[in-house]
Amino acid sequence: MSVLSILGEDRDLVIVEEERTIEIPAEWRVIKVTETMLVASKQHTAGDTRKWTVEYDRWLDNTATIEQIDVQSDSDICTVSNIQILGHDVIFFLSGGSIGERVTLLLTMTDDLGNIKQDTVKFTVVSP
Repeated sequence: MSVLSILGEDRDLVIVEEERTIEIPAEWRVIKVTETMLVASKQHTAGDTRKWTVEYDRWLDNTATIEQIDVQSDSDICTVSNIQILGHDVIFFLSGGSIGERVTLLLTMTDDLGNIKQDTVKFTVVSP
């Protein structure tokens, strides 16, 4: 019998001696945007690279699509990369940071109807 420990989580998987595949689903990191300006507060683990999804489907008009997105971090060591538009969602990766740091992301989204929406997400960088 083998034990697989998942780092950063309080769980162990016991693997019986036989051949099998174990799929561990990714955590959902989704931020939902509504009609009012989003000001969210989240945690980010120092040194990690994590994928985040911002859902704009509740804010966009029925026929509107996201035309452009800009995501800016106010930190030099906690950075944003791989920004993508996927339907009514914006996907980005947040990397780095130092323990105790407070990071502010400013998202500026423009749709194909000319509407512009600005949102702020604040992250507190925590220890692993």
